[in-house]
Parts: sequence; structure tokens; C-alpha cells
Amino acid sequence: MALATNMKSWLRGLFGTHNSSSVDVEAEVGQLFKHSVTYEISGDTNAATNVAVEYFWTAETACKIVGCTLLGDAAATANSANYATLNLQSGDGAATSAVTVGTVATTVAGGGNIAVGIPYDFTISTAALTAGQVLGLAIVKEGIGVDLPTGRLVVTLEET
Repeated sequence: MALATNMKSWLRGLFGTHNSSSVDVEAEVGQLFKHSVTYEISGDTNAATNVAVEYFWTAETACKIVGCTLLGDAAATANSANYATLNLQSGDGAATSAVTVGTVATTVAGGGNIAVGIPYDFTISTAALTAGQVLGLAIVKEGIGVDLPTGRLVVTLEET
């Protein structure tokens, strides 16, 4: 963590001393420390069944979540009574606690329709992760639920 902080400070100073006023130094340096994690989502053909959290990634260093997007392979129609809430969760790595850090619902007011290849963005509520924490996905169904398509969950992170 100290190395990333020191490296960011050094790069900010380097860019700043070269009169690069047309460059957003903070944004450019931040991009160097971003990476994405992709999780393949298997099709959910049982509309009314919740899916328990499935962990898919462990933080090696402290970082923050800067975005989370679902890219569906098929469509799902938004419905305000029968829907699914997708919860991005962080855990402590010891399977003793899970906290929802991002969410999106397949309601009209939530994320709307899932369309093929169109990013379906989560709302991130808690961004900070510490080394050793894990990320997972849980799905909660309301009403009679909805079938969810296969696809990919893409989580973008930035080292802090």
C-alpha cells in the first residue's frame, strides 16, 4: 500500500513538472493503478430460487471498487413485482461475514431491462477493500423472480 501511494505521488510530481497542463494528472495516474476482475455468471433458469453468495476474487492489497457491470449474453425484461436483486458482496476471507458493497435490481426503476452486450451498472455503496477480503455475488429473488441470462460480471478496482 505504501509503495502504491509513493509511486502515485512520484508520478504526479513527474507529470506536474513537465508542464503537462492539458493532461489531467490525477486521472492519468489513477488509470495506471486500475484493473478489472471478470466473473462468469452461469445461467439461472429457476426464476424463484435465490443464489447464495459465490466468492470469486481475493484482494491481494488494499483497493477500492470503482465500478461493477453485468454484461448479459441474453435479454431479461425488467419487472417491478417479479425481479432479481444482484448483490456484490465483500467478505472477510474467513467466511464469517458478508457485506453488500454494490447492488442492481432488474426492476423498471432499478437497472431496467438486461440487453445483450449493454452494460448493466451496479450502484456501489462501499468501495474500500482491505488485503485479504473477498468479493462474491449473491442473487435474491422477489415475487416469482426472473430467469437471469449467462454473462460476465466485470468489477473495476483501483489500488489504494
